[in-house]
Amino acid sequence: MVVVSSMAVPAKRGIWKTIYLKNGKQVKVELVGDERFHFYRDSLGNAYVQKLDNSYVKKTQRQLQRMQKKAMKRYNKAIKRRK
Repeated sequence: MVVVSSMAVPAKRGIWKTIYLKNGKQVKVELVGDERFHFYRDSLGNAYVQKLDNSYVKKTQRQLQRMQKKAMKRYNKAIKRRK
């Protein structure tokens, strides 16, 4: 029997860390999202995403929505392959 859950584990709230942007600026951020899609948010609501080279870039709400949509498509494809 195979059981597939549609629930994702949310990121633990209240854990803050300092990230460093390419321009040398330090930003204190909190991890938000879940195991399928997550990003960092500062106290002003700005969103940051970690790139493959471990640098961080600021993203708009629209960019995050597109990224989340792509992540969900990849996740759904993976689930279908398992069946």
